[in-house]
Amino acid sequence: MSSDSANTTGQTQRSLQSEQTRDRIVLAAAHLFARKGYSATSIADISHEIDLTKGALYHHFAGKEAIFFAVVDRIRRTWRQMVAREVVSSRDAITRLEILLDRQAKFLEADDTFCLVLNGLMSEMDGVNADFLGVLQDVYAELARFIEQIIVHGQQAGQIRQDLDPNLAALAIVGMLRGTGCSRPISERMKVDYTSMMDTLKKVVVKGLTI
Repeated sequence: MSSDSANTTGQTQRSLQSEQTRDRIVLAAAHLFARKGYSATSIADISHEIDLTKGALYHHFAGKEAIFFAVVDRIRRTWRQMVAREVVSSRDAITRLEILLDRQAKFLEADDTFCLVLNGLMSEMDGVNADFLGVLQDVYAELARFIEQIIVHGQQAGQIRQDLDPNLAALAIVGMLRGTGCSRPISERMKVDYTSMMDTLKKVVVKGLTI
């Protein structure tokens, strides 16, 4: 192997390792933010969670604020990959809504931390940090717009009731998804899983939207 090839391979490996470490930091922070809140979580807490020195962590992130934004970005990207990408594979509006709810259940079953951290941080940042709150609200706004477009297309195709305001209907569905996704303490107590809840929610939503 030439020296250039060896250097390239070494750089690639270091880049991959760096990316993996950043990912571990973000996931650890998400779990801590969900459990303790942003303010009560320190850089030392995050470092300890993944057995990393504070100096090594600062090599990847300038501080806790940068980690916060990385957590929110990770939530967005993961949701797009696990849910949105599957939804857009269908052209039929009703089928899209059904896929959305099915994939949302799988998304939450895999790890409901993201839902818990979003809701928890929104409550924590309300009236405290407008910039952070705005970033969190944008996540839900993106989801609402995504659902609104499905409803609009369904109305244009004659599948969804014309007397519904697409924006208000989308916001109502987002509210239901938030409530369902962050109901683990109640659902576990009642021995109900996310799939069962989403199946019921799917019937309610589709029945309410269709002609």
